[in-house]
Parts: sequence; C-alpha cells; structure tokens
Amino acid sequence: EPSLREAMKKYRDKMVTIYKIWYELCKIMMSTKEQDDAAIQKFEDNIKELRRQIHNLIVVDPPLSGDKNPLKLPTKLKWFTLLSDVLVNTLKLWRCIGDVAEESIESFHPRRNK
Repeated sequence: EPSLREAMKKYRDKMVTIYKIWYELCKIMMSTKEQDDAAIQKFEDNIKELRRQIHNLIVVDPPLSGDKNPLKLPTKLKWFTLLSDVLVNTLKLWRCIGDVAEESIESFHPRRNK
C-alpha cells in the first residue's frame, strides 16, 4: 500500500491531466462561436479522453485502493450529460454549444421545443 504522500502525488498527477483536458473542453463549451470540423473532433476526442482518465483515476488505478479509496464514479445527471455523447452530438448538430451554463440550457429548452 502506498504511503499517503505517494498517494497524494499520484492523485495530483492524475488530476493535472484531467484539468488540462477539462480546460480544453471548457474553451469550446463556453464559446459562442461556430466551431469547425477540427475543433469538433478535438472536443469529441477530449470527452473520450476525460472519460478514460476519470475511469482510470477511480476504478483502474486509484491513488488508494479498497476501502481506503474515497473516490466514486460521478452519478449526477450533469456529469452524465458531459460524459455521454449529448454535448458532442449537440456540437455536431449546431456547430456551437455556446455558453454552457444551467441558465442558458434551461432558457434554450422552450425555444428548441417549439
């Protein structure tokens, strides 16, 4: 079993990778500009890589194992929306996700459902 110091270093290193991917995703999610095919493909690749990294962090190679592992896979709907293909499909369809925030999404529903 790794020491707590080693576990924290392992956790930090994995989170640095996750945050780098997250930063790239946020640039597209917060943009109101039309995205080209290359940006859309990069977004899709980054979503897949984020899934892989989170699964690796929590399931495959957690910093602490067994009962000592406090990490759990996210189960909230917002995480599902991000980690599923919903955003990728929306981006492919509209070429823009635009300011992805709860308020924006909720205000979009009535317009889309017309």
